[in-house]
This record gives sequence, C-alpha cells and structure tokens, in this order.
Amino acid sequence: METRNRTIPEETVTFLKGVGNSSFDPLKYLEGTFGDRQRELLEIDAEKLSALRIEEHEELGGWTAYLSQERGEEPLPAVVGVYNHTVPRKDMEKLGFASLAARGRLIHITVGDGNNLEAVSGVIALALKRYPIDRSRVFIAGHSFGASAAARHAIRRPELFAGVCMLGTQYYGADSTREDLEHAEELGLAVVMISGTNEVNGVFPMNRDPERPAPPRVSADATPPYLSAENCLYGLNLWRKIAGCAVRAREEDTENLSKAEQAIGAHFDKIKTRELLAREHYIGEENGFDGSPSLRCAAVSGGPHCVAPTAAPLAWEFLKSFYRDETTGKLRRLAPEKAYHRVVAETSFSPLGQTVTAFLLELKEAADPSELSPEDYSICAYTDMKPAAREMRVLGIECPKPGILKLWTEEFLLDARVPQYGLVNGHPGSVTRGFEVTCSREINGMSFDFSRADVTAENPGAIRQYLPKRFEREGMMGFDYVECRQKGENLPVVFYSVGSGADNNAENNRQILNYPGYLLASEGFQAVYPCHVLAPWFPMPGHPPQGEEGNAQMEAYARSTAAMVRSFAEETGADLSRVYFIGTGGGALYQHLAAGKDLYAAAAMMTSVFDFFNDGSEIKYLRETLKIPLYISHAQSDYPCPVRRSRLACEKLREFGHKNFTYYEYSDAELSRLGIDTDNLAGTHDSPNLNLAKPEFWRWLFAQKRKQ
Repeated sequence: METRNRTIPEETVTFLKGVGNSSFDPLKYLEGTFGDRQRELLEIDAEKLSALRIEEHEELGGWTAYLSQERGEEPLPAVVGVYNHTVPRKDMEKLGFASLAARGRLIHITVGDGNNLEAVSGVIALALKRYPIDRSRVFIAGHSFGASAAARHAIRRPELFAGVCMLGTQYYGADSTREDLEHAEELGLAVVMISGTNEVNGVFPMNRDPERPAPPRVSADATPPYLSAENCLYGLNLWRKIAGCAVRAREEDTENLSKAEQAIGAHFDKIKTRELLAREHYIGEENGFDGSPSLRCAAVSGGPHCVAPTAAPLAWEFLKSFYRDETTGKLRRLAPEKAYHRVVAETSFSPLGQTVTAFLLELKEAADPSELSPEDYSICAYTDMKPAAREMRVLGIECPKPGILKLWTEEFLLDARVPQYGLVNGHPGSVTRGFEVTCSREINGMSFDFSRADVTAENPGAIRQYLPKRFEREGMMGFDYVECRQKGENLPVVFYSVGSGADNNAENNRQILNYPGYLLASEGFQAVYPCHVLAPWFPMPGHPPQGEEGNAQMEAYARSTAAMVRSFAEETGADLSRVYFIGTGGGALYQHLAAGKDLYAAAAMMTSVFDFFNDGSEIKYLRETLKIPLYISHAQSDYPCPVRRSRLACEKLREFGHKNFTYYEYSDAELSRLGIDTDNLAGTHDSPNLNLAKPEFWRWLFAQKRKQ
C-alpha cells in the first residue's frame, strides 16, 4: 500500500514561516492533501513533470517555454510569467502554470527580466513566431513583486494581453499614468487576484481598519503602508473599471458582508465558498462588460505569501474564456460551440436521496473526445444548506459507444427528487442544488463544459418499480393506487397516504411520486429496510363534505384501504405483524387507523388536518388508536393545516389514556435552520419530509411489531 511521504525539509518550513504572518503555523498548513500539494509545488522541478517539454532561450535576458510533449499545430493560449532579473526563471515554475502546460491546456512562457516591459513584449513577439500561440489569448501573471510587474505591464500595454493574474499582492496603479489607466479601461482586461488569508503582507481583508487590522508580520509588526485599506479599495475599484465592472462606495465594501466577503474585504456581485483539496477558498466575482463575471478575487484559507497549489487552476478556469478582438482591440468572451446535444445524469439511490454517479454526454458529430482525460474536468457542486460549494472529481472517462462520452464522478446528492431541506442531523454534503462542470480543454473550437441546466433528467429506476393498480370490491369504495413489490416473503408493508388533494386526475399534484415515493423504493433504502410499499391516490377530488357526511365517506375509504392492504399482505406472504401506516395532511388519517386498528403495527401522522370540520366529529376515531404506537409531528407555522389540530389530537389522546405516542413540533427557528422559508405559506406544510430524512424515525418505525 502506498504511504504518504510526510518528511518536510527544514528549508521548506523555514521559508513558509518567513512568508506567513505571526498567526501562521507552517506544519499545520502542510497537513492533509492541500499541504502535500503545496509542498510539491514549492519543491517542483519542471523537468520531472511527465509530458512536459522545456525549451530555453537566451535572447532579451533569457526566457523559457513550457509546452506539452505532444505538441500539435492547433494554436493554444499562452500565460506569460514574470518577476525580475534577480529571481531564477526556474522559480517561475512555482506559479503552477507549467503543470497546466504539461496537460496541453496552454503554453507557459517565463521571462528572465520580467520587470522590463520591453523585454516582455519582445519575448512575446519571439514566442508568437516560434510556437503555435493564439495571439488573441495571451495572459500575464506573476507573484508578489512579479504580480505588481504583471499588473503594471497589462495596464501599460493592454492590447498585448486578454487578462492579468496577480498572486500574493494587490496593485493599485501607483506606477501607472492616468493615460495608461484610461487606455486600459477603454480596451478592458479580465482580472484575477488570489492571495492567502495568512499572507505576510496581509493583502486580505482589503477593507481592514484600525479595529480589524491584518495579523502582524513575523518580521515586523506593521503591514506595509502601500497595502493600506485606502490603497487596496482604491485599487479594487481601479480593476473593477478596467474589467468593465461597476465601482462601489467604501460603505458597500465594508458593511453587511457575508463570511466569504469578509475574508476578501469587499462586496461582490457573486460570492461563493469552494472546498478545494479539503481547504476553503472564498471567491468573489464582479459582472463586467457582457453581464457575466470579468473580475475574480479569491482568498485561500490559511495561505501564506507563496503561490497556493490551487491558484493556477483557479485563475485559468476563469481567464480561459476571454480573448482580445484583434479587429476592435476590445476584450471579448469566447462562446465556443457546445460539443454535445444533451447530458443525462446517471443516478443511484441512498436512504437519503438520489445520487449522481456519472454523466453521459450525447456528442455532436464533430466532437472528438479522444484527447480528454479525467484531469481535464472539475465539478463544483453547490449545496442548499449554506452558501458553499464542494469540488468533485471526475474519476474516469470512457466512450461506451460511438457518440457517447461517459464521465464517472464522485457521488453526490442531486436535487431531482429531494427537497432542499431534505438532509438533517449533520449529514455531510447537504443536497446539491446545482453544479458547474468545467473542462479545461476545447477541441476543434468545441467546449465540453456544462452545468445543471444542461442535464436532461430521466425517470430514475425507483419510479419504474411502482405499478399502477385499481382497487374494486363489491360494497366498498374504489380507488387508484400504486404498489412496489419486493422479492422475498415475510417482509413488512408500508402504506403511505398523501391525503386529500392528491387525486389521480391532478397532473401537477401527484405527490405520492415525489420524495417519499422515490425514497421508499430506492435501492439504498431497500438495502436497509426491505419492504413492500402501497400508496393510494385520494378518490374524492378536493375535500369531502362537512361533518358526519364527510366522515361517512372517509370511513368508507378507510375500510377499503385496510381491506386492500390486508389482502396485499396475505397475497405476497408479508409479515402481518409489521404493517405500517404513514399519513400526511388530510385524507382520513385517523379514520384509516380506526379501520385498521387490528392491522397497523405503528403509524406516523404528519401535518394532520384532524378535526378538519371544526365540530369535534372526528374525535371518536382517536379511541380506536389507543393500542397503536403513534408518531405525530407538525410545523409551528403550518399554514394549510394549522398546528392546533395536531395539538388537539394529542390532548385528546392523553385524555383517553394513550400510553405510546410521541409528538414533535418544528419551531420557526428550526425550520429556518433546516432551510424552510417560514414566510412561504406552502413551504411550512412540507415538514413531513424532515421526518422522512431522519434515520432515527425509520429505526423507530421498523422496530414496532404488533402482537398477533
């Protein structure tokens, strides 16, 4: 078994300590996958990178080209890395772009005298003659002093570059003229700034003030004056203008900021937290000339004043879509043709929802995926429970048949049949509400990127297990229902009743095929709790008539369902001591239990409309339930079915001497914490899904057994 080499050279620790502020712990920083990758980048030797060709040149103070070994003739974008002549060009490999060049994503050029604009522009001219570089897609990047040089060059000669990447510093135009700035604003630039939260220079937060200063440096207790909040916020607005974004007043960049915005120290049009290599990255983006982001700021949690291993990929995934229009000179965004007709998510099931295991891309005829590898893809899956995102991996790529590209992925829960509040009790990962799938490579001008909006959902396998049926028996009320039979004898039976309003003619209201139906029939749930499932559609459209007439109709319906459940259990050889009832809303919940008092081993009554007629005529049914273990729940702010109805049922059950029932009431605060908008009147009625997502609820239900 492969083991991690945890030996950390002393010089690496010494270096990191010197580039971190006083709260920075180098050894802690190097823990885990992120630390391993950081150490590899600090110790990188590009000659050891597989598939990378390095060509040294001596003109103009010396420069180096990094290219893929499999060099093609198709023009590639280029990233020019700069510093100054005192820094060996080999150290520029630590920007991280050499690794991207090895994968054929770009050509990386490093300039020995990177502080000299004439040398940089001269090297670019030579590189354009010698290598297949897309002239409209040249970008400039640097770290620390090199980042300032890159920014100054980009502002001075924006026509040379489509974008600029500043790592570990923030340039605020100190060495640029007003004419330079106006020219850069006119042509536009894509802008990326990435720094660590433990930078020795304290770049972030940009809006710090005497009450919230940057952590002191190791070597000096004062942040460099050029990185004052005044300069940083002025510089941010400078770059906003150059990227075609709106500027903001000081108040906007200091007040009512989210956690991610506080880490960066400014307000943004789009803000997200992404977990990359198990470390949080706070990312803010501003919308530019075409209404989509053209400026990105990213704060790497715990990062010191060195290039983070995630910096180059983060910068490149943003910059790669920009180009300089050679006719107008303006910044533009690429709109490559999609390489696919549609994408289908392959799913499996777990006890808590639908899980994506792979994506199938139906490719267009001109698309050629043969050059793609898993490393070309990344997936950012956004969750609903907090404004966060988690980076997923593509584990494998295959073409199962011509015209189909299959991406095997790390599993994650999808929102297709799971409510946004469907995961509770600290279950990891929450529910995915959307994702962006980014492919670093374009082939023949075609993009393999896609997002949640591109995915065509197909009916998952679980729903196909349900068979539509009709119950008809002389002297009884007929109704439509579905059944899900499992193989095996002596299995329990779950009878799930949605309630009134879920009739078979309501195309938009077939709730039994929503989350509970998918959950109960899913492979994951059945692996833990194998059972048969029955679910009826309510046979009376709308609501039954008031009082005794309505009770009589619902009694008839309840007797019919009890007869159907009993005959089904006998036919399938089910365990008659383990027949369970789950009901929500209306639809004769307590009438069901009264009719099945010698049938049901336990029952869950959720958001009940008990005493719907407000005349007490339903109270009599409670006396019939005294031997059935009950789990009753309701939401405090349930609007369609007021909570007083479940409270009244519990009050009467106690009065009648019921010894085995539990009542749980969701407060507004708990609903809000679990993602339910308590101002949404319909949403407050969805608390049953919270119960169904609780493993302890199912443990309680299936532990009940009726004495024969």
